[in-house]
Amino acid sequence: MTCVKDQAGKMLHGFTLIEVLAAITVIATIASVSSMIMFNSIDSYTASSISAGLNKDMTIALEQVVRHLRKIELDSSATETAPNINNVTTTSIDWSDSGLDAYNLSLSGSNLMLSINGGGSNLLLTDVSGMTIQTYDQSNNPLPASLSGSACDQIRRIAVDITLTRGGESQSLGMKVFLRSTMSGGGT
Repeated sequence: MTCVKDQAGKMLHGFTLIEVLAAITVIATIASVSSMIMFNSIDSYTASSISAGLNKDMTIALEQVVRHLRKIELDSSATETAPNINNVTTTSIDWSDSGLDAYNLSLSGSNLMLSINGGGSNLLLTDVSGMTIQTYDQSNNPLPASLSGSACDQIRRIAVDITLTRGGESQSLGMKVFLRSTMSGGGT
């Protein structure tokens, strides 16, 4: 800081150019660090928000899937206890009920769809980047990836795993469903 007299003889106080530049440099450094912290916080909040949304959407969709799969009835034409499942692949499953309603759960592009009686499909979930359906027998041994007809009679459990991707964030969630109708005392 320097002092200079003006024309009236008063002392004027001021900063030198070097002091002003040093102050600007310190303020710019603090602002730069603060902005990086703020941007990192915003990015972290955005990622957490997207992740929470993905988890919520997948949970809601899988709860609907589980509700429908648990209601799969026994095949009345089978001689032994068997679910009324017609066809299973890694991305779809078809079944029927005693009211002759036909159900299809499938991955169509990036959408998880549930259709009843071949009618309009109900959209359960969007932005699905992966889905896997795996079936299991009574001993919890995995069955082949694709089953149809009487080969479906040995299904007792169905695992559904879904991966969702939005805004650069991915999250996976899976559930294993025990078919109530095939459990001891489950019946139709």
